[in-house]
Amino acid sequence: MAIALKIDEQVITGARVALGAVGPRVMRVENAEQFLIGRPVDSPGVDDIVSASVEAATPIDDFRATRDYRVRMIEVGIRRIMTEILTR
Repeated sequence: MAIALKIDEQVITGARVALGAVGPRVMRVENAEQFLIGRPVDSPGVDDIVSASVEAATPIDDFRATRDYRVRMIEVGIRRIMTEILTR
């Protein structure tokens, strides 16, 4: 997964959220991107970004990982990435 934010004067003016290995191909989470744009960096709504990302994903169960594990990793990963971006 990856998140890129464009920030001008403490407001998010551009966003890209991408997930891989949780669907048939790498996907962008456009609902999360639209939610982020226009929000101040001190209250980006991380829970909403996590929810939008989980809803967009269509993970499978296979010998590498279960669906539940992949969903949990989306939750953990999105929170970690957002924390890293917003504390810089």
